[in-house]
Amino acid sequence: MARFEVLILGSSSALPAYGRHPSAQLVNLHENLFLIDCGEGTQSRLAEFGCKMHRIRAVFISHLHGDHYFGLPGLLTSLNLLGRTGPLDVFCPEGLEPLMDEILRLGQGELQYKIQWHTLVAGGKKKIFEDRVMEVFSFPLAHRITTFGFMFCEKPGMRKLRPEKIAGRAISYETLKKLKAGIDVVEESGPTYLFSEFTEDLPSPRKYAYCSDTLPLHGLVSIIREADLLYHESTYMEEHLEKAGLNYHSTASQAGAMAASAKVKKLIVGHFSSRYKLLDELLAEARAVFPNSELALEGKKFEVGG
Repeated sequence: MARFEVLILGSSSALPAYGRHPSAQLVNLHENLFLIDCGEGTQSRLAEFGCKMHRIRAVFISHLHGDHYFGLPGLLTSLNLLGRTGPLDVFCPEGLEPLMDEILRLGQGELQYKIQWHTLVAGGKKKIFEDRVMEVFSFPLAHRITTFGFMFCEKPGMRKLRPEKIAGRAISYETLKKLKAGIDVVEESGPTYLFSEFTEDLPSPRKYAYCSDTLPLHGLVSIIREADLLYHESTYMEEHLEKAGLNYHSTASQAGAMAASAKVKKLIVGHFSSRYKLLDELLAEARAVFPNSELALEGKKFEVGG
């Protein structure tokens, strides 16, 4: 099965603490690399974990609180120093493009590659990226400023031919192509070919949902329903529920409830407050509601659908 995994680069909230760093994740979908959020120090984390940053196709910024994008100027200029020439797509809320332009202008840093800026638009789930193997959707979250979540969706692949079924048969290329696409073929002066007989079933397409800083939202359930992997911020424990609400964040218990309501397969909790040195109790809270929960430990890879 083609690779679809998420590498945690940073899992802390506003402050770096106890060896944890601000938000950043690297998604590998069929060997295409995508960066979600880019907190301070992200390029150092990419280097530490042996990631080839020049291969990043696009960057997705959830919102304009500094712990989610302060690492972007450094990353953009480092890509330039590494000799990047191909374009880089950046999906972000309104306001980031002029800010980055001004930072680069003040430093007289002319890039040798093009940044293709895409401003995210509020108002429900929207497709923002698509290629041959995947689609990416944005959706609104409930934070103190405009904030977006992201859903990475694998497209259905072509069915695989059963070699033992086609051996010795004079089946045309066009017929084989239709069978792989899941289409039965009835030839005018020949046999009927059923795709279910001549091809193998493929696994269901996989989905990864990223819910950055947000209050728990009932409206998210229909968007992230049955995702193979869900990342949901869990800044606080339940004993700090009031503080979570005041700061438009979620508790680990609320993240677990969201995962349970949406019937996802696995939950990752992250964006931990610096008030917590140890994270075991946060994980215990999430697992009390949704047993298949894991901590967003930096350097750990999570297989989507694994």
